[in-house]
Amino acid sequence: MKKKELVSIKKPFDKIGRSRVIIENVTPIVEGGLYPAKRIASEWVPVQADVFTDGHDEVRAVLMYRKKGGRKWNEITMKAIGNDRYEAFFQLEDMGYYEFTVRGFIDHPLSWLHSYKKRLTEQDAKELEVQVQILENFLFEISRRNAKAKTACKKALASLVTPERLQIAASSEIEELLHHFPIEDHATSFDKVLEVVAHRKRAGFSSWYSFFPRSAAPDGKEHGTFKDCEA
Repeated sequence: MKKKELVSIKKPFDKIGRSRVIIENVTPIVEGGLYPAKRIASEWVPVQADVFTDGHDEVRAVLMYRKKGGRKWNEITMKAIGNDRYEAFFQLEDMGYYEFTVRGFIDHPLSWLHSYKKRLTEQDAKELEVQVQILENFLFEISRRNAKAKTACKKALASLVTPERLQIAASSEIEELLHHFPIEDHATSFDKVLEVVAHRKRAGFSSWYSFFPRSAAPDGKEHGTFKDCEA
């Protein structure tokens, strides 16, 4: 009997096929992404999304956008604005169609840092030493993955052998390094690539037909006039 081959499930799914990072309610979106949102060239487009996960791990969200037809995605880190909602902006530099979507992932180093700052107040020296070793492993991994981070990681590792290492591990320099060079885990992208079309500037003020003068009457009993629109 031929041995049955096991199907491997790769990240971002766990062993039973569940995705840990959920992305939903992305805006702007028109008819579920069927049509592009409309804007004016040179405008900044605000993009928002709900991004969350199970447990207490830190979640990061990234806005990805490009001119339609382009190969390379531009990436902007999205800012948490409360209640699992994230926001970022991108500019429509020229007329035409643009594509955008949202990527989310779990950031274990930042999750560690959040927990470590709480542990630091407990003054448990043995536990803190173990936590610093975990940080060192993160720094080695960041250095291995990103050549641009090698110098910063080397400097950070050197500072962690000093007597002040327990406080240095929670410093703003370490936090900035971990934030700038994340270790992405369970990375997930929104299931749609949405579009925005940038029209010429004139389209922003020549759309008089979207306003109906007949509905501008002050008392609502008669049809409105252009004179009523001035008010």
